[in-house]
Amino acid sequence: MNLLFIVGLMVASPRPYLPPPQEAQLLAAKERTRYSLTQMPQVPHAFDALHYTVDITVDPIYDQDIDHAVVTARVVSLADTLSHYLAHLVGLTVDSVKVNGTPASFTRPDSTLVVNLGQTVPAGDTFEVAIYYHGTPQTGGGVFGGGLSISPTLVYADNEPFGIKRWLPILDDPREKALLDFYITVPAGYEVVANGSFQGADTVGTQVTHHWREGYPITPYLIVFAAAVQYAVWWDTLNVQGHPLPNVTAVQEYDSVTAVGAFAHLEDMLNYFSETFGLYPFINEKYGHVHAPIGGAMENQTNTFINLNAGWGSFDWVVSHELAHQWWGDWVTLGDWRDIWLNEGFASYSEALYAGHRDGPEAYREYMQYQMDMAVTYEPYPPYPLYDPDDLFGWAVVYKKGASVLHMLRHVVGDSTFFQILRTYGQAYAYGNAITEDFKAVCEQVSGMNLDWFFDEWVYAPGHPKYRWGYWTENNTLYLMVSQEPQNFGVPIFKMPIDIVIHTSTGTDTAVIWDSLQTQTFAIPYTGTLQSVEFDPYPWIMKEATYTGVAEGGSSNPAPLVWLSPTGILRASQALPRGTVLELYRADGRRVLRMVNPQAGQALSLAPGVYLLRLQMPGRHPEQQKAWIVR
Repeated sequence: MNLLFIVGLMVASPRPYLPPPQEAQLLAAKERTRYSLTQMPQVPHAFDALHYTVDITVDPIYDQDIDHAVVTARVVSLADTLSHYLAHLVGLTVDSVKVNGTPASFTRPDSTLVVNLGQTVPAGDTFEVAIYYHGTPQTGGGVFGGGLSISPTLVYADNEPFGIKRWLPILDDPREKALLDFYITVPAGYEVVANGSFQGADTVGTQVTHHWREGYPITPYLIVFAAAVQYAVWWDTLNVQGHPLPNVTAVQEYDSVTAVGAFAHLEDMLNYFSETFGLYPFINEKYGHVHAPIGGAMENQTNTFINLNAGWGSFDWVVSHELAHQWWGDWVTLGDWRDIWLNEGFASYSEALYAGHRDGPEAYREYMQYQMDMAVTYEPYPPYPLYDPDDLFGWAVVYKKGASVLHMLRHVVGDSTFFQILRTYGQAYAYGNAITEDFKAVCEQVSGMNLDWFFDEWVYAPGHPKYRWGYWTENNTLYLMVSQEPQNFGVPIFKMPIDIVIHTSTGTDTAVIWDSLQTQTFAIPYTGTLQSVEFDPYPWIMKEATYTGVAEGGSSNPAPLVWLSPTGILRASQALPRGTVLELYRADGRRVLRMVNPQAGQALSLAPGVYLLRLQMPGRHPEQQKAWIVR
């Protein structure tokens, strides 16, 4: 069976090219997010697809093949040296290729199809490539299988991350966002749902052609359709911030009641996310849920595929996750698969946001405690970073740690700034692509903070902090000692603000300490009688934390042998043996004092600042340096 795929400026095609009004918006988005080819690991190319028209005929009853298809797209040259067009195609036979209606030569060195354009196309010029091929699509290449699955009762596509090349000859690169017209021809009796908005249907004999149009830029891995004979399909209209939004549900007939309950909060979610991130990005088209027997759910643009029988428990978390992808993944698409956390981490964090919207702030905190606990408990060993993860869809790292990083960023920059960051990021890369450094730049622009340290430790380095903390008191001052366990595999010593809640006879106070050293001590004044101390109780940090005890009262964790009070007085928890040597260093490493046989109670003449202490006692290894504050 023959399948025709055309990419380029329309010269002649069974379907006329009608440029949607959003094309100017597409071009502007592409210009904002243009990257040099050397920044991306995908196939280097010097062209940009502007519009695809897919005209595909499937006969699911008899041969379960693609009978015929014509795919058209406008492609623009980005360099004066452009002489070849590239696409990906796996498992199908290419019969012929045309460029602007003229036969062209091609090669297939691997999964890449290289088309000789027959000339050098100047930058800014558009052209058309038509690829004729046939065969049975192979499945695979996706998270849940991938490719185009064809059976007598159901046809559906599933592509993320690398499945679309198994049924469409297209450059499988997330940056190749383009507009789309989709014509799907199937036997009468099949319900069809695809990306975008429904334009109408034509019947010829026993065949029906369903026309869908995606008038917003769409990345290749999100191009899908489903056709089934057992779907129950219903439409309604949702009110999203005063805008009427068509909503379609297409599920197996026996799942109709389940679907009504599963999507009961969809309108509330759409309004909450629109208020929080910006108006639903595809407000002029639709949002829909389509049942497909994939292993989970997939956020195809305007058209989420979900297996209603995958054992979701409560549906709100998965429905909110996939809906949030319409902003984070579909509106703003990752520019590089190494940045997958910009999709999955953002959507996982949105689950917690919606839980908090629905049930209150405590529900948000509990949800994020769960996500951080899962990220720590199931972190792989050896650990790997959030950026360029070893497992592209690693649940603990990409999803749960990705969500945790956003939660921690919120605490670092503050609530109002954090949500302004999200809205600014969305608008800056709307309908285009973004990478981690783009998001970081927006964070720094909006917050006015240098966040190198935050992204270096949480995004580009692996692991999480393992804290040990304890305290002692003196003259209504809490001396809080915090240490971090050194780790291997590039796990850093983390710099983080840590909330400390102090309960006393006169009330409750919260202090924020900035911990950044392997061992550090903080002096926190309080009033009244100390009752208890809490370490990051809300919580804000993805961590492990071990409480080592109170210094007084016979605790098994006594105070350090030697420490400095905030006024520069030397303290000791026991008599020091003769021959003990004490050295003090400034934070820059400069030694400012060396004492032999130090005595408790000595007043040292020290300028205000942070001091590192090193203690050497006869017959023992030197005690590690500790940080003390002198005011």
